Amino acid sequence: MLQKNKKALSEIVGYTLLIVIALSLSIMVYSFLKVYVPKETVSCKEDTVIILQDYGCSAQTKELNLTLLNKGLFKVDAAYVRFGNATQKIKTQINENSFLMYGPENVPGLNPGESFFSSYSSNLITSPGEYGLEIQPVIIMDKKLVVCEKGLITQLIQCVYLKQSINNFLSAFFYEVCAFSRLSFRGMEAARIERLELQEFSICNRRVHKRRC
Repeated sequence: MLQKNKKALSEIVGYTLLIVIALSLSIMVYSFLKVYVPKETVSCKEDTVIILQDYGCSAQTKELNLTLLNKGLFKVDAAYVRFGNATQKIKTQINENSFLMYGPENVPGLNPGESFFSSYSSNLITSPGEYGLEIQPVIIMDKKLVVCEKGLITQLIQCVYLKQSINNFLSAFFYEVCAFSRLSFRGMEAARIERLELQEFSICNRRVHKRRC
């Protein structure tokens, strides 16, 4: 009887050890999978878009002024601005410490239809000419920065000397003034010819009227 009890007890202990070992292995496998299995990636929505609305680049002062416009349907919290030579494939980020954007009244984030102005100084502007610009929208989700990979835009811009830009502006201004003057002169000339024709017609009518009298 005692031997039977010992045998039954050993079987219970054996089953208990098997269960403990199985649980330990399952916990180890779960921990391994939790660490190494990739989590679901967080990405921006498809209609998250910002565009370059306006810019100014001075090769004299090495300053780049940008106006960004939220052209999409969702709020954009930040933007990475990269700059470099036109032929340079990998551009340098020039706003590492100031990539956040603010709407009207300094409200964080840029809502659809709102614009944001920023100014940067960069030694990458070495001379007048063509440069490459990259702008990539960024959103904040769960207190983390999420880069919008599909929202990246690239554009070629011209950096000029301040004197050159002023000359271009004056040339355009005087061209418009001259065009307006030509139109005004033509209008005045047409009005003068019309007055002469009316005067001739009036004189002719008087002569005809006198002959009939």
